[in-house]
Amino acid sequence: MKEFGGAYLVECIPEGLRVEQRGDRLAHLEIMLDRSMTLDEYNELLGQVKLSGGEQQMKTAPPKLMFELPFGERDAFEAESKGFLGDARAQYSDGSCIPLTFYTTTRIAQDLQEEARWGRPYIAEPGLIVVENVTLEQMETAVAELHKEGFFDRFVRLPSGTKDPRF
Repeated sequence: MKEFGGAYLVECIPEGLRVEQRGDRLAHLEIMLDRSMTLDEYNELLGQVKLSGGEQQMKTAPPKLMFELPFGERDAFEAESKGFLGDARAQYSDGSCIPLTFYTTTRIAQDLQEEARWGRPYIAEPGLIVVENVTLEQMETAVAELHKEGFFDRFVRLPSGTKDPRF
């Protein structure tokens, strides 16, 4: 199966996944699930997707760190004091975004201990990123560096205009 996706060609989509065009631009394609599957199955199938051509053009501009509400001095103080911020997102120039949650090691350990007391010995948050301190500088640095490393390429972006399901 070959489908043109702007700067690249989708050479192979394994059974269980499909390619869909989003919006009115030919270049905006998304890889979608055809059936229910585990995260491990999904990751294995994603590893089988083959793209060709335009590798340099496929690189996206780094996302900007954005927040659900305006982020002021008081918000910065509270986030750093609490060691947690759960209303962030990495937003791309096309408007798509990836929900993010920032924690410090101290806060995540406290929350894990509390969850375990209630029979939930785990923490799971969208786009969980652990930083030394939850400061604007460290969050922006983490987003920029993780983008360079290709970390966000493994996430499915929420399309532009989609309300973050956490709120």
